[in-house]
Amino acid sequence: MFVIERLGQVALTGQPNRFEEFVNGLGCWFDIYLARDGGSDRHRDISVFNNITERNRREANLRFLAEISADFAPLLETDAIMKSVGAQLAQYLDLARCSFSVVDTDLDQIDCIYAWRRDDAMQDLLGKHHISTFLNESGRQHYAAGQPSVIDDAQNNSLLDPLAYGLLDQLSVRSLVDVPLLKDGRWKFLLSIARSSAGKWRANEVRQAFLLSLSDSLRPLRDPLEVQRVAVAAPTP
Repeated sequence: MFVIERLGQVALTGQPNRFEEFVNGLGCWFDIYLARDGGSDRHRDISVFNNITERNRREANLRFLAEISADFAPLLETDAIMKSVGAQLAQYLDLARCSFSVVDTDLDQIDCIYAWRRDDAMQDLLGKHHISTFLNESGRQHYAAGQPSVIDDAQNNSLLDPLAYGLLDQLSVRSLVDVPLLKDGRWKFLLSIARSSAGKWRANEVRQAFLLSLSDSLRPLRDPLEVQRVAVAAPTP
């Protein structure tokens, strides 16, 4: 183990060592301090482990939003902003698709007003779609409550209508994260990111989509203090 090797060096040299290391088994980052108390012939080893996972998460959130905000700054048109966001998310999260839609639950309608796709040969999502084409009743209630949906396998999920499986497969969507956005207590917008392969989404990947949804329906965060406030305060979905 890397820590044990460093502890051995500290024991031999008497020089303290401080570093950060990610522990895969725990899924956590630690700030580690190693020192020797006493001489080389008679001493005790001192090891201090401080879990800094939450701090690193906040710093990563801040960097992500700062990058998005920096790209927003020179852009004025919504379409230009969305193209920038789609490219940023796709590169950051290795996506096949990224879309933003306006929702009208009374009409059972999702109007996709922006759709980025990795390959132009893939079917375009722009335009109007029926909510019921994709979601069953449980799914509609889940989204209407503003609850993010993390779908690791789009061919087997309790929120999706089974008839949607074939359509999603044609769209090369095998896993996705949907973030419904509420306005005046009603589901009005939907941010969706997707990959062409099934697989578990990591917590930090879900968090990036969630953070982006906090920017008032993708309104650019131009104020650096506001970017910092959102990044630091954002909860885990």
